[in-house]
Amino acid sequence: MSKTPRVLHIAHGIGSYNNSLRELARRLCNANFALCVASHVDLSELLDDINVRVEHLQADKAIAERLREETHRLTDGGGLRQKFQRVSLSLRHRLGLTSAREIADLVTEWQPDVLLIDMECHVVIIQTRNLGITTILCSRWFTVFRTGRIPPMHTTLAPPENLPDSLRVRWEWAKLALYKRWLDVRHRCSKRRFRLVDYETNARSDLQAVALGCGFSLDSIADRSHWLIPHVYRDLPVMSLTVRELEFEQTNDNRMHYVGAMVDDSKNYKSSPASKRYQLFIKQRAAVGNPLIYCSYSSYWSTDFQYIKPLLDLFARRQDWDLVIGLGGKSETVNNSELPDNILVMNYAPQLEVLDNASVAITHGGISTINEALGKGVPLIVGSAGHVDQNGCMARVVHHKVGVAASSDPIDRAELERLIDGLLGEKGAEVRAQTAEMQRTMENYDKQNTAVEYLRSIAKKP
Repeated sequence: MSKTPRVLHIAHGIGSYNNSLRELARRLCNANFALCVASHVDLSELLDDINVRVEHLQADKAIAERLREETHRLTDGGGLRQKFQRVSLSLRHRLGLTSAREIADLVTEWQPDVLLIDMECHVVIIQTRNLGITTILCSRWFTVFRTGRIPPMHTTLAPPENLPDSLRVRWEWAKLALYKRWLDVRHRCSKRRFRLVDYETNARSDLQAVALGCGFSLDSIADRSHWLIPHVYRDLPVMSLTVRELEFEQTNDNRMHYVGAMVDDSKNYKSSPASKRYQLFIKQRAAVGNPLIYCSYSSYWSTDFQYIKPLLDLFARRQDWDLVIGLGGKSETVNNSELPDNILVMNYAPQLEVLDNASVAITHGGISTINEALGKGVPLIVGSAGHVDQNGCMARVVHHKVGVAASSDPIDRAELERLIDGLLGEKGAEVRAQTAEMQRTMENYDKQNTAVEYLRSIAKKP
């Protein structure tokens, strides 16, 4: 009888990743993996119907609480003396996570064959370095490595085709290197050097201190010349929850393993209030027969009303199109009773359900919405907000002709109308065909269960 593979997945708990986290957990459990998911965010409710062990990491919070208690007990010895005592206490507790046994004890108890760690959990990556467990880093991004002639992920550039393009790409990499240096100096010269190190930190000065506390130099394992801030880890492979076919062809770093988008379409959302409200809108609009346009705004960053108003103005005039907007819970509430019948604005839209009916999806460029739209065969209009990897995602969507980019920010009515008309009409035939092809590609990743088979192959290695 073959051994049951054991995986310890340490996740960051970011909301935009949780749908993928849930789907990956479901697939691993269905493939008879023993899985433990740990995070400094409580994920028990997210995974409550999946047979996984869930651990809430709280060592950093416990250290912070001890610091508060000791600070509260300080004697009142005057202003300067008390400030000195507070600083001394903070410095004494600052690297408490280095000596905390929370992660090591969990590894000892669970005995995983594979450690799967979110790329943004830098403290955990460092703390587990010397535990002798096979480690894979999990990413929601395309390549985080500087490879070939590709541009960094935060830019809208495509791979260069001539000398001016090459110079622009080199300049963007040079600016990124300078920005990383500036961040490092800012962190070292700020008050944070006296503060506690928590599980979320990505300040290199914090991470250097953690590494030294673990008995090695951060520079011996980390490389700052790549895209990710503050660095990547030289010898750790990366499992990217994207498809290779949506990446630039020039990317060739063998540390990247593309395993497909983890889109969780398993949970029954039909009974949720948001779903019922959406279904009522669809039922009322069915007789009209308009194409449905879906607009998704970030669930992480706030969206100003200036981004929403052009859509409302356009669709109030274009009664031959229907519009559903999902605000992601981060934007101003809109009164639907004041809007035309062809517009529905929701704080939280049942996105996968809406995409089942959508003809076009409008997005800021977050990879979660891009993956879910393409997985449903819906072409994209991307108006990047420029956060983290959104520009790079937009560049790849345009490069592979599965969508179009908006040049105005926020998108103005005239451009938006032109882009929607183009995708719905004859000019959009190639984009619709490429989107359908990408949908089939993503379905093949799912059929082959690429992520599960990759982790299974890693777990079998001695």
